Amino acid sequence: MADDAYVATTILRRVERESMAELGFGELAKRRDPTWASSVLIERYDETIPAGDADAEELRVQLTELLRRALDSGALSDQDRGLLLDLALAANLADAPLRRGRAGLTTPSVAQLVSEDHVLAARTIRRHAANALYRLGEVARQGGRSDDWP
Repeated sequence: MADDAYVATTILRRVERESMAELGFGELAKRRDPTWASSVLIERYDETIPAGDADAEELRVQLTELLRRALDSGALSDQDRGLLLDLALAANLADAPLRRGRAGLTTPSVAQLVSEDHVLAARTIRRHAANALYRLGEVARQGGRSDDWP
């Protein structure tokens, strides 16, 4: 019994030491790669989106105009517009990351929040939203706003 505890302890210590060395911590890491161990972090990578100089009112007008053109052309239905607006509100309230899920609109957590109101599965919500965003992008590209919509 004592031998089993000794073996288990030895294995745990070695795993800990090797893990720490692999992550760059501890004396073993310094001995394995002295250059990396002596490096100094100068700046951190910032994933936040910088605040632009764009006027919020100007953006609101552009979005309203785009939605109106999409509705008038038949590219979006009233249900699509309502779904996108509900997703935008939920994404804003949930602080959804803008780098995922079409600026946070189709992230699973946001779709789950909206799915209860629309009586659809979260996956269906995401699929409908993706299709609506694609059609909205087509309207934007046709209207000369291809720089704003990928």
